Amino acid sequence: MASSSILTDESARLENLYSHGLLDTPFEVVFDEIASLAAKICGVPYGMVTVLDGKRQWIKAARGLDVQEISRDISFCSYTIQQDDVFYVPDMLADERFASNPFVTGPLAIRVYAGAPVVSDEGYKLGTVCVLSDRPQALDNWQLDALRQLSQVVRTLFSARRKESELERERIRLQEALERRHHELDLTYRRLSEEMELARELQHRFLPAYKRVFNVTFDWLFRASSYLSGDLFDYFPLDQRYLCFHVCDVAGHGVASALLAFGMQRQLSAARFDMAAYLQRMNGDLRRAIRMIAGECNRRFLSLNESGLYATMVIGVIDAETGEGALVQAGHPHPLMIAPGSGQVSAIGEGGLPIGMFPDAEYDACGFHLQTGSRLFLYSDGILDCENPDQAPFGRQRFERILSDFADAPLDQAKKRLEQALLEWHGRNRGFSDDITFLALEYRGRLTGQVNTPS
Repeated sequence: MASSSILTDESARLENLYSHGLLDTPFEVVFDEIASLAAKICGVPYGMVTVLDGKRQWIKAARGLDVQEISRDISFCSYTIQQDDVFYVPDMLADERFASNPFVTGPLAIRVYAGAPVVSDEGYKLGTVCVLSDRPQALDNWQLDALRQLSQVVRTLFSARRKESELERERIRLQEALERRHHELDLTYRRLSEEMELARELQHRFLPAYKRVFNVTFDWLFRASSYLSGDLFDYFPLDQRYLCFHVCDVAGHGVASALLAFGMQRQLSAARFDMAAYLQRMNGDLRRAIRMIAGECNRRFLSLNESGLYATMVIGVIDAETGEGALVQAGHPHPLMIAPGSGQVSAIGEGGLPIGMFPDAEYDACGFHLQTGSRLFLYSDGILDCENPDQAPFGRQRFERILSDFADAPLDQAKKRLEQALLEWHGRNRGFSDDITFLALEYRGRLTGQVNTPS
């Protein structure tokens, strides 16, 4: 039996074949129908659609034959892909190339073969559409031309399969790239989460550790909308008589606001001596002093701020000896006050521009007087704007009702009730959409004698 020669461009042909993704794929109805149609047109029992790699003929579809692949050494189609047209052998026994072929001498006893090469878009012969018969018979030109036409149909299908294969390879490549990127992002997110958690712990370390300055008691609630908060608050003595308190809300959320808030916290802490100096210079005129202090806060905030953010703020001072106080409201929600025994909530403050907008901004001050048992409340708008699942805000009325209902209870009970109400309103399993800050103070009476101040 003569063997077919290997094509001179076989390596390029094989590369082109593999790019189509045809080998070892499942049988498909469309190719089965083409194999059956070829056999019917030619009036023979067997029809096939084949592709040939370097060592085997793989059968993509077959009619009348139960075989999936055969060696190229005994493949009739190996000769077909060396032709430019239909390869037709009317009598296999009479052709010395096939007379001893096991498909001719064996049980199948093939006597007739005709195959049309399937040529790729690049001109490489990938396989065949072929028919076989176990009895001598002649195929006319019309039947041979039908094989040519069917090979063109298969060519179109092979080209489509190649595009599908290319798309699948690209999908796999993109999927693998996406998985790698997801893994990288996951690692980055974990590292960032760890760093943000450390930053959150650091931010909380700077919250007031004591709850009494002179004869004024404090309590507070602080909940960040994310790891870090753009809110800040503090209270501290300025000397042996005066104390300062403030709440500040930097616009926006996230790291930028939190870093600016942290920087401002450090600035205000470092400015204690300057604040005390303003009080001395103003001879105890609290309103004039707090106006100057607010202006200094504005300048310090501007020196830190390169991102164009601004902040709302309430900052005030209290004379612990007399209960007199003054505050500046710089774009922040109005402070609330409850006189002892009344339960009546009243708003104080003069409004004003936020800090960080204009370098020469001036601020109006509001004076107030604290009696024994008087309470003053400062808070961020995150409390009033806190939404329930139906997007209804918590609101001022609900907030003031809690303060009024707990006017005679200890400060920590009022704070805990407010926190509980906010969680119930917003939903315990949902993170707050804005930072929550609440600072409450209660004046315990006139300052007498030597009082230790917190460090």
